[in-house]
Amino acid sequence: MEGLLYLVIAVLLLGIVRFLSVFLHELSHALLALSYTQNTPVEVFIGSTGESITKGYKWKWGSRLHIYIQFAPWRLLGGLCHYSNTNLSWEKELKILLAGSFTSFSLMIIASLVIRYYGYGLENLLGNYLLLCAMIDFFTNLISRKKPFELYDGSTQLTDIDQIKKIFENQDIKMSQVVGMWFKPQKNKTGKSKKNKSKRGSNSSNIKGHRVSDN
Repeated sequence: MEGLLYLVIAVLLLGIVRFLSVFLHELSHALLALSYTQNTPVEVFIGSTGESITKGYKWKWGSRLHIYIQFAPWRLLGGLCHYSNTNLSWEKELKILLAGSFTSFSLMIIASLVIRYYGYGLENLLGNYLLLCAMIDFFTNLISRKKPFELYDGSTQLTDIDQIKKIFENQDIKMSQVVGMWFKPQKNKTGKSKKNKSKRGSNSSNIKGHRVSDN
């Protein structure tokens, strides 16, 4: 009986860690999307791929961030981030797409340090859970999907890696540009660079619709 109790607790802890891993992954996409877009909602789905907004729980954070949660263990609590990106430059779009993987990779590093520091006990167990969940989030985003996801509003969505491929194909981007975009001076509201105050044109992405993270 005691062994069964420990098993139930272990499964519950795994579920909690899995939820937090997916939530942080999708939230990192959403926070950048909120900062780069205006007057349009950003939707985060946990436990689904956006096919419904009527099932599960709905949580509204501020006026633009909408979070929908469904508990679907058979999906390993997959997730999706949904927003309008028709006026974003390819640099901003790429940063949003990479944000989730960056967060998952950071969680992998944290989990590895916890496992190394705590050789046994609850901390070690949670570290292993976090490492497993973060690895699932990170590596599933590298898998291409032939058929896009169908969302509740009738639109279709590509996975992170497929959208990244599309950006590179449409913009003819070189790796030096990708490295340079992280050091590119940001513009203020007047459209001038904060660093040299000179006007710079916006390189708009040709990709329309929204982005998706499939975990």
